[in-house]
Amino acid sequence: MSQTLNDISTTPVRPNFPKGLYGITPDWHDIEKLDNAIYAAASGGMQVVQLRLKTVEPSTRLAFAQRLIQTCQRLGVLFILNDDWRMVQTLMGLDATYQGLTSQVNAPGFNRQSLIGAHIGRDDGNSKSVRAALGYNVVLGVSCYDDLDRAIAATQPIEQMGSTVDYVAFGAMFASQTKPGAPSAGLTTLTQARQHWQHQANRPAIVAIGGITLENVAQVVQAGADSIAVSGSLFSNANIEQTARKFSEKIHEYSHTTLNGAPPYD
Repeated sequence: MSQTLNDISTTPVRPNFPKGLYGITPDWHDIEKLDNAIYAAASGGMQVVQLRLKTVEPSTRLAFAQRLIQTCQRLGVLFILNDDWRMVQTLMGLDATYQGLTSQVNAPGFNRQSLIGAHIGRDDGNSKSVRAALGYNVVLGVSCYDDLDRAIAATQPIEQMGSTVDYVAFGAMFASQTKPGAPSAGLTTLTQARQHWQHQANRPAIVAIGGITLENVAQVVQAGADSIAVSGSLFSNANIEQTARKFSEKIHEYSHTTLNGAPPYD
């Protein structure tokens, strides 16, 4: 069940997608390890985390999501679920069950009004349909690979709901060990996206992903990225908190020298 326009008019304004470090979890099946890693990364400045679990049963993914949403709520971190927007409906109480599963939205410590989002790829549905199903308050991001036209189409507004998506993700910017077969994207795509939305109020955030390290993050930010999505470069390090802090500092430093003085994403 999706929200009606009357519901939307009385709900709070959806927050801007935060600029900065965006962590993508490894495909770890240890909830305690994931929880501790997210805590460490948030302590170092991570603003957003995406749960990417592709090799577990839906019941496990749901249980992990419920646990980590509580962690993110305490830390003030935006929680994104990858490739499963229907499960986000269940988590938000918009759809009572999904694949026979029921979200424990009334469980102690679980707040379904927490900041939750969904990330969709090429095979996960049309962004307008997904937005209509999720309603106004859920943050929505979309993979755009190296395709600016796809990004522009995905952000076309829906009446009374504003922009369909909150961020567009381009990549892989460099060779990625996490997704070695991912199509490559050029830094110029980030610059073109920045130019396209430079003068638009409430524009979508520009996220860069794929093979980004402490050694190359500066050029990605300077090319126009608002947010940097990393997985192995963050979570494979022995000191996750320190690595997150270094990424966050570099993103902040180089965001002041972006394309042609384009305004930063607030």
